[in-house]
Amino acid sequence: MLQSFRLQLQGKVAARLQEAVAGRAEELLDRLLVDGVELWRQEQFRRWDDGEIACSVRLYDCCRRVLESDRRTWSLVHVEYDGAHPTTEILSGDADPTRSPRPDFGFRFGTARVVVEAKRLSTRDGLPKLYVKRGIYRFRDGRYLSTNSLPGIMVGYIRAEPPAAVVGAVNQVIIDDPDMGNEEVLRELVSVAPDMSRSQSVHPPGIRLIHLAVDVGGKARVQA
Repeated sequence: MLQSFRLQLQGKVAARLQEAVAGRAEELLDRLLVDGVELWRQEQFRRWDDGEIACSVRLYDCCRRVLESDRRTWSLVHVEYDGAHPTTEILSGDADPTRSPRPDFGFRFGTARVVVEAKRLSTRDGLPKLYVKRGIYRFRDGRYLSTNSLPGIMVGYIRAEPPAAVVGAVNQVIIDDPDMGNEEVLRELVSVAPDMSRSQSVHPPGIRLIHLAVDVGGKARVQA
C-alpha cells in the first residue's frame, strides 16, 4: 500500500512539473534558440554547405548541446530532429501515414510541443515564395501544429542581406497571394541577438508564427 501511494504521489508531482514546463514553453523556447544560435555563431556558423538541411542539423546540434550543458535548468525540455508529425486525419485513420509531414525539428517542453520549419531565405531565386508556399502554408493549412496556443517557428537562413530586405520580399509574396493579404504579413522585426532577428505573423484560424532570420554568413565554413 505504501509503495503504491508513493508511486501515485511521484506520478502527480511529475505531471505537475510537466505542466509547469509547458506553461513556460514560449519563454524557454526564446532563450534556447538565442543560446543555440549564439553557440553556432561562436563556431563561425560552421556547416557542410549552404543547404537547408546542412544548416538545420547544425542548429539542432547547437540547441541539443545547450540543453545537455545544464540539465537542471533544461529538465523536461528536449529537441527532436526530422521526425514524422502525423496530422489529425492520419491519427484517426483517414489519411495515409506514409505521407506524414516532416518538419525540420521540434521541441518538447513537458507536455507541450513546438514545431520548427526552416528554409534558405534570400530576396532572390524565388526563395521568398518557397518560404511562404512550403513553409508558412504548412502551418496555415494544419499540416504542422504546435500544442494549443503555442506558436509555430519559421527559421530563415540568410546570407549577407539585411533582414528587413528579406522580410520585405516575403511580405510582398504574402500581399500578392490571393488567399492571404496584408493581415498576414510579418511584423515587429527586431534584432534579438548578433546575427539573429525576430518577427511574427498571424494566420487563420488564429495561428501564430514566430520568424527567425539567422545570418549564417556569406559561405559555408567546413574543415579542409
